[in-house]
This record gives sequence, C-alpha cells and structure tokens, in this order.
Amino acid sequence: MEWLEDNNYFYKLLNEKLRSKQRKDLKPWLSYLKIFLTGLHKLPSIQKNVWCRFHGNLDYFNKKNVTLWSFILCTTARESIEPCLDESDKCILLSIECISGKDIKSYSKYVDENEILLVPGTCLTLRAVSGEADGLYVIHLQETNSPHQLFKLPFNLSPTTIDMRVYNTREDFKSIFSKSPNVPVPSP
Repeated sequence: MEWLEDNNYFYKLLNEKLRSKQRKDLKPWLSYLKIFLTGLHKLPSIQKNVWCRFHGNLDYFNKKNVTLWSFILCTTARESIEPCLDESDKCILLSIECISGKDIKSYSKYVDENEILLVPGTCLTLRAVSGEADGLYVIHLQETNSPHQLFKLPFNLSPTTIDMRVYNTREDFKSIFSKSPNVPVPSP
C-alpha cells in the first residue's frame, strides 16, 4: 500500500481516517476495507512476538489496555527495525505478543523483513516498560481478544465452500447469488 501522491502514502491516509474521531470521514473507505479485511481474514493468524517502531510518546501507554485503530505493520525480526531507530533522539520500540497477526511476507515488497500486519481494533495489554541504552524504550504488550469488530463477515470463508466456477455473464453471476440466503441480490 505505497501509493504516493503529494507526499501522502495510501496507508497513511487510510490510517489517519481510521484513527479519526469523525467516523463519517471513514465512509468513502468502507468498501475497500471490507474487501481488504475479507482477504486478510483468509490468511492464517500468527501467534508470535513481533516488533514495531512507535512514533509518539510514552504517555500513550499510561493506560493498561490500548486499542489500536489503525493497521500496524510489524516484523518478527527486531534487528530489521534497529537501523531505523537512530532517526530520533527518543526511540520507542514495541514488543507485542500477538495472537491474530497476519503474515504478509508473501505479499510484501520487502520479503526479507518478515512483515506481520495487525488490524484495526487490535487490543493490547501493557506488560512492562523498560529503558535501554541511548534513550531506547521498549514497551512490552500482549494482544488480548478484541471486543471490537470492524466488519461482520457475512459468509463462511473456508476454502471448501468457495465456488471456483467462471461466470461469463451478469445473469450467471446473479443466478449463483440469488440462491444464497446470505448474499442479497441488489435491485436494479
């Protein structure tokens, strides 16, 4: 998600809208989010310790429980983040024990970075904050089951239920969905 236009990356714009208190600002993004989250849901969940750099201050973690309202890109390899930590005088590194991260290595431009994606609504519990040399802070977090769900998936996503036939006409496409009780056919 690295579309660049006037120094605004696509993912930065999307994350800004996800974090906005003005929920109506998210409306133009809902169709995209539905498709993207449905695709992510098909990937297996990863239970690993992941790392990411945090841009902000320690006050954000004053609460014991934090809900992340944006997509968070992490890595399983701490050493891939450390060269980036020299860019600021106060560095914050998150160590997250995730239970529902999505391994996107096969879909990433940076295959060597072992990227794991955390989705909006991920709930984290603060475990510890430690200071290391040179002003580096490491915040240890553990993912907990989230009471938040952005979209309720309206269908079973198991591979055995996916109909792989090719539909050549609009009528063929409509006929398969008109038989499904879960997917209404839009009226003309």
